[in-house]
Amino acid sequence: MDLLSPRRQVPSTAQGMEYQRALALVKDADELRGTSSQRALSAANESIEIARRLGDTALLARGLAIRSVCQRNLSDPVGAAQSASEASRLFADIEDTESEANALINHGIALSSIGQMSEALSAFERARHLNRNIDNRVGEADALMDIAVVYNMLGDDERAMELYGELLPIYEGLKDDYHVATTLNNLAFARISRGMRIGEEGRGELARELFLQAISESERALALAQEADQPDFTVICFDTLSTALREAADFKRCFEILEEQLKLARALDGRRMEAVTLANLGEAQRRTGAIEAAIATLESADAIYSTLQLTEQHANLLFSLVAAYEQAGRLAEALASHRRYHRIETQIKTAAAAEKMQVLQARLELEKLESELALAQHRQAELATLNAQLHDVDREKSRLLEQLERQSFEDSLTGLHNRRSLDARLGADLRRTQRYQSRLSVALGDIDFFKRINDQLSHAVGDEVLRQIATILRESIRATDYAARYGGEEFALVFPETPLEEAAAVCEKIRQRIASFSWEKVHPHMGQDLNVTISFGVTEATARFEKHDALVAYADALLYGAKGAGRNQVRARQPNP
Repeated sequence: MDLLSPRRQVPSTAQGMEYQRALALVKDADELRGTSSQRALSAANESIEIARRLGDTALLARGLAIRSVCQRNLSDPVGAAQSASEASRLFADIEDTESEANALINHGIALSSIGQMSEALSAFERARHLNRNIDNRVGEADALMDIAVVYNMLGDDERAMELYGELLPIYEGLKDDYHVATTLNNLAFARISRGMRIGEEGRGELARELFLQAISESERALALAQEADQPDFTVICFDTLSTALREAADFKRCFEILEEQLKLARALDGRRMEAVTLANLGEAQRRTGAIEAAIATLESADAIYSTLQLTEQHANLLFSLVAAYEQAGRLAEALASHRRYHRIETQIKTAAAAEKMQVLQARLELEKLESELALAQHRQAELATLNAQLHDVDREKSRLLEQLERQSFEDSLTGLHNRRSLDARLGADLRRTQRYQSRLSVALGDIDFFKRINDQLSHAVGDEVLRQIATILRESIRATDYAARYGGEEFALVFPETPLEEAAAVCEKIRQRIASFSWEKVHPHMGQDLNVTISFGVTEATARFEKHDALVAYADALLYGAKGAGRNQVRARQPNP
């Protein structure tokens, strides 16, 4: 039975009854998901089973979409991401664009909660594009809000605050109190994050102003959430307010809010917000000198975080726990917790820096490899042994995954994508661009007179130049863009959702940065006898490019023209469709 085909006519009375039951279950799940996620999840799961039996794509997609929300509410972000991903694909198959966009937003939210920021941003951008195509301004605004959340999570609080400031009057004009409250709460959170960062820089007065603004905004958000009788959202607003009060050193009111917050958090399904509340309470206790009480509270939060595997929040909790142990003189426990904190922080930084698409592709290849190894076990004993290890030891499986990522998709010298990774990603990006009629630009750059560096200063110096240019490329592009070492001294840059003129402007900034870089840091003769410059060819995908290699070839031709015209320049052109 083809479960992905459009829903067929149900031929029998029994099947018709099943279909009606599934519809009722979907309706029940949708109504219950905000108040009783566990009951909603059970209803959604049963509707999914029926839809699969009937081969009904639309019904299956609706059940999966609701299940993803329930799974997220019940602290199962991985399951939520999987359900939302399948739902978005099915909605695309039946050309239900609005539902596809909503599923993509759910997918992005789940991905962001497990630290996969690049994929989350990509999902939100796709949802925004789809909503724009169908003139759904509310949906586009919702996607824009989630993009702002990602900027907040990536540490760009000022950009996040700008976006929330743009969104607030939109939702107020629509008289959408729920989204007004959400925007206010998120804006308050961004101000708190910004205030904490500049407070660490010694700008205490400006930080306090931000905290006081956050208190006012989170109070407005909390009032709206309570009026709407949304317990899940209400506890989030409580947490934002209690955090702002804590940072503003209004501890009396902070503890009063935390008491209400903890009571409500423990009444919810799942334990994530209980852990968040305990972590906030423990930090407030620590700051007021109640060290033993703080340690007990923080240890309780630590146990919940360890069970739920909520990496980013767990790192912040461990930081507070280390400080509490140190204040209590329990140095051995402080050291052990600091080591755990360091491990989790390393995971977070690595996940934020890496291109998550590599991880997804590597996982797919790994699954394929496992299947091939099982079939070829009688012919390749070594591969059969590896397959057994992959099944028996999860830690070994993770190690092999990292090894496959490095070998298959990463250039060993620069750490950028290699040619194989570029071909895989750019091919997928071009197909997505053609499907959604979006924008995609590609640049090819080549270091001018690079052979002179190798010949006059050694290949070791040449390698260091390549590594430094790779660093400049990484620092100059967005999280959704990516760079690859195309071969030798050639580099490729890919700019999804980007028109030609914007991509060319980025390449011009990179060109200027390379030309003005203090290359004498690499070798004393550089910058005097040998200048390092780069030439770029930049183009944008049009209908004439059916395959990605033709797109790269056109950029290469423009690069050749830039070389012929004197080098150290950017040549950009979009061919006729």
